[in-house]
Amino acid sequence: MRIAIMGTGAVGGYFGGLLAISGQDVTFIARGDHLQAMQSKGLTLETPKGPLQVTNARFVAEPGQAGPCDVMLFAVKAYDIEAAAASLKPLVDAGATVVSVLNGVDHQDRIGAVLGAGHVLGGLAMVSGVITAPGVIRYTSTMSSLRFGEPDGSLSARAIAFCDVCLAAGFGAEVVPDIRTAQRAKFVGLATNAALTSLIGLPAGYIYHDPDIIPLARRGFEEVVAVAHALGVPLADDAAERMLGVHQPLPDLPATRSAARESHSRS
Repeated sequence: MRIAIMGTGAVGGYFGGLLAISGQDVTFIARGDHLQAMQSKGLTLETPKGPLQVTNARFVAEPGQAGPCDVMLFAVKAYDIEAAAASLKPLVDAGATVVSVLNGVDHQDRIGAVLGAGHVLGGLAMVSGVITAPGVIRYTSTMSSLRFGEPDGSLSARAIAFCDVCLAAGFGAEVVPDIRTAQRAKFVGLATNAALTSLIGLPAGYIYHDPDIIPLARRGFEEVVAVAHALGVPLADDAAERMLGVHQPLPDLPATRSAARESHSRS
């Protein structure tokens, strides 16, 4: 399968890298020093299971340089959605399907407004990583899966075909009949974490080990679930408690806790 990766950050780099290593025809679209490093030395993925080197792929600056493709895995930052989507129009016109795996709940709609809703599958990614140097991405968790689905909930041939190559590449993949509910379920954690980490100025690993903060986190989860219910999204009644259970095992690194104590003592 011919696959282009629009946005070679932690998400696009990881899944695109595994797809390339498995033998798929993959082109990464990137920019700046990150692109130059990959063109020179390939892409390095530092994973909990050991380093992976991706050299059997193309690394280009513009979507037009990718050539015709079957799937465009869309993983840019939210502020770049419309501009990035517009640059993909020639590829979509030639038959590419966009699979959007950004965080949030409206990205497929924003892409669809530019390219046409029928060309876009909504999705979500479960992976945790960060670019540590140009051409190098480090992953801090064994989370490794994509979920995606058609706007009408059908199990289409194109979605199943992409799911099959993802599974063959060694990471989890699932075609989801109701992708919007799946996105809202993930959003319960995303929205709460964004608020709490910004307010407190510390990583999630600290927050969910602090008995004084956990009740606030629980209320945050409950509020996001309540919004989903008000919009008619059928999240489980215990979705908030489940999300708390997902986050409490996050590692509480000693250095993080020491920094927190120092920060609290200054305040």
